[in-house]
Amino acid sequence: MNLNSPTRSNCLFWAINTWLHYGGYIRCRRSHNIRLLPHFIWSIDKIEWYGYSPIKPTRKWWRLYWILFKGYIEKE
Repeated sequence: MNLNSPTRSNCLFWAINTWLHYGGYIRCRRSHNIRLLPHFIWSIDKIEWYGYSPIKPTRKWWRLYWILFKGYIEKE
């Protein structure tokens, strides 16, 4: 399995796309960067979870930065 990092996306779009390609599970939790927003993570086996996170996180929720951003895949 090769989890490629898209050019621009967000955690929800990335998790759904990965789930459609590989199956597995999607979980929703509170974001570390912006507490008011959910963060979606994906796992194939419910043991190792992966998420798409911003390269330069911001805590300013009113900016539309969280809709599509440059990011990377990290192990949660």
